[in-house]
Amino acid sequence: MRLIKNKSQSDIKAWVDRKALIHYLGHAIAAYYGYFMHPVAVYMHEILNDSEMYRFTRDIVHHSALKDGELMGIPRTEFNKL
Repeated sequence: MRLIKNKSQSDIKAWVDRKALIHYLGHAIAAYYGYFMHPVAVYMHEILNDSEMYRFTRDIVHHSALKDGELMGIPRTEFNKL
């Protein structure tokens, strides 16, 4: 795997918060939309076993990461290599 050089961050707390937001976004999407689609499911793995739910959640997190990468000046092509 190739490492992407990060620009130095002047406000590391804001950078970490932004990364945490993207990470937890996936959990929130799966939980809220998953409850809507599968109200009897108890565990996250039950929701994510639905390939449509998994793909939907992954696409939203991926799109958010791409937008964040654009803000940091990382080209979209770098994300496709991960």
